[in-house]
Amino acid sequence: MVERLRLLNINAPEKRSGAIPAECLSGEAAGVLIELAPRNTPLRVVRHGKDRYGRTLGEAWLSNGTMLGAEVVRRGLAAPLTVGGLAAYRPVIDAARDEAAAAHRGLHGTVPACTVPARVAELKPRDPAAAAVLADLESRTPSAGVAALTDAHRASLVATVMSRG
Repeated sequence: MVERLRLLNINAPEKRSGAIPAECLSGEAAGVLIELAPRNTPLRVVRHGKDRYGRTLGEAWLSNGTMLGAEVVRRGLAAPLTVGGLAAYRPVIDAARDEAAAAHRGLHGTVPACTVPARVAELKPRDPAAAAVLADLESRTPSAGVAALTDAHRASLVATVMSRG
């Protein structure tokens, strides 16, 4: 049976939608799921209801025990997220985020140039782009690229932007 599954407790970068461009590393995030679990891969799925789009909310594990959501986050391609109080997997997801951050993987690194750390590293003194980067870092509804950052990394990037803006 084919079922649309929204992995619980992660926020991956959004793919292009109409006039809205794709977020940084969205293709890579989708690609890692295809790499890990191509069609017809046996998965153990734990369901936690449905979201407003009718997708099943839950988590999936490969036969070798790999938790899909945690692996996407561990590779730096998604951020921890709790919606509606459903935080069942946050400890594992948060540990995966910390591992990705320490290794500067994906959204935590300065490659590719679209990541927030890369955008900050490229700022010059009194750079007009600093205001947009700062707004992104301080947003109440951050993109997956900002949400993926640890609080300490985010604060460090804000301080860097402030010093250059």
